[in-house]
Amino acid sequence: MIKFDNIQIKYGDFIAIDNLNLEINEGEFFTFLGPSGCGKSTTLRALVGFLDPSAGRIEVNGKDVTKLEPEKRGIGIVFQSYALFPTMTVFDNIAFGLKVKKVAPDVIKAKVAAVAAKIKISDQQLKRNVSELSGGQQQRVCIAGAIILSPKLIICDEPIASLDLAIQVQILDLIQKINQEEGISFIFITHNLPAVYRIADRILLLYHGEVQEIQEVED
Repeated sequence: MIKFDNIQIKYGDFIAIDNLNLEINEGEFFTFLGPSGCGKSTTLRALVGFLDPSAGRIEVNGKDVTKLEPEKRGIGIVFQSYALFPTMTVFDNIAFGLKVKKVAPDVIKAKVAAVAAKIKISDQQLKRNVSELSGGQQQRVCIAGAIILSPKLIICDEPIASLDLAIQVQILDLIQKINQEEGISFIFITHNLPAVYRIADRILLLYHGEVQEIQEVED
């Protein structure tokens, strides 16, 4: 489904990622693991389209997307920092992507209700301003906003790093459920191995921009 073919990413003379070759399968829960500054987020920014690789090719479902605009790649993103609109309601945050696509209001209402039920966001919470929610609840809103557009792939960039341990487990369980029930592929970026070891299919160990190991996780 995802293919990195001889990808290099440079910042001036500094090589952040060098000769990355990697394939990620459809429906897979794939984790990028490594210390801060190792190139995890840089690699995924190139996949999403936020930066252009210096060399190489990126494919999604057999299509070359290396130079394609981010909004045309069909990839959902969940950030650590939530990336929500703090002055908008929970409903409007979840519905934002559909409104940009000019989906009919009645369809938006039905889709938001369905996704909210799946993510366990109550009708009362949908009416609240997103800034009134806890960190864990806001991360649920982010996930809802990502899956409502029916992407084939969702990238989670350190989505549990700022949450308490108990909430981390809840968010991981939620993401795993979506992966299994919806068949959406996930790429999960983290430096916390114990937190994701039980739900990943494969783990890539990245260090100084180079792949050290790709490890399959046994059930």
